[in-house]
Parts: sequence; C-alpha cells; structure tokens
Amino acid sequence: MKPKAHEPKKRDFLYNLVRDLLAQGVPIDGVGHQTHIRLEFPTIAEIEQSIEKFASLGLDNQITELDMGLYSNDTDRYETIPEAMLIRQAYRYQALFDMFTRQQEHISNVTIWGTDDGNTWLSTFPIARLDKPLLFDERLKAKYAYWALVDPSKVPPLPAESNE
Repeated sequence: MKPKAHEPKKRDFLYNLVRDLLAQGVPIDGVGHQTHIRLEFPTIAEIEQSIEKFASLGLDNQITELDMGLYSNDTDRYETIPEAMLIRQAYRYQALFDMFTRQQEHISNVTIWGTDDGNTWLSTFPIARLDKPLLFDERLKAKYAYWALVDPSKVPPLPAESNE
C-alpha cells in the first residue's frame, strides 16, 4: 500500500510542508486524509495523532476515503471471510468513529470509500481476492461494521483471540 499521512515519517513531512506553505502565505484551509486502512493497522492512535497534528495548524481535517481491508498483507486470500474477522472489523470501525467523535471539532467530513463490498476497489488491489472493507455486503445488507456504528447491541462479542 502507498504510505499514508498517519505514518509518522510521511505525516511529519507533510505537516512541515503545509506549515511552511502557510508561513509563505499560501491559503490552505484543510487537509484530506486518505484513510484506506486495514484490520490490523494503523493504530487508531496514529490516525488521531495525524488529525491533531494538522489541527494544531488551525486546519480542518477531512477523512476522504475511508475503508478497512481485512488482510494484513498483500498476498493472503480467503474463499470465505471468517465471521470473527467481520466482528473484529466492526469493533475497529466503532473505535475509529469513537475517535472521530472525540476529534469532531477538527473533522468536518468522513467519507466512506464505496457503498458495498460488491463494489470495492479492494477486490482487485493489490491482488484479485475477496475483501469486505465497507459497511454493507455485496447484497447491500448491513454488516456488523454498520451495526457497530448504529446499534452496537447487534454486534456479537469480540472473539477471544482478538487484541482489539
């Protein structure tokens, strides 16, 4: 995957660039965070640190391309996604949106990058494989990830092997 602004080295480079441009009088009102994340990484804290860092410049933050791939690498593939992964995804989406709520004074927009798992760019990138990164499945049925945001009581307990 391409480096993202939540990665400390890239975040700091972009922060310094924006700070310097602002000091030169370049009108910058906000930054967009391409938030194609995975079930395992980055940490919610890394994403929050990036939002806070750019907010410290007085900038608006927008989450412009949010989805959450289930794989931890670019080679694994499942024929059927284990239910435990979908439950873990739900809890991670919930933790992410809890952080967005904490940071709401610095975030003006969150855009989910697609409507359903049947129409996701992750079905062919980085390889062709089944991935379910969004809130609705390929039949537009709400997944645990959706319910984690709307009614968490509809999400089963987190699987015991998870560290989320």
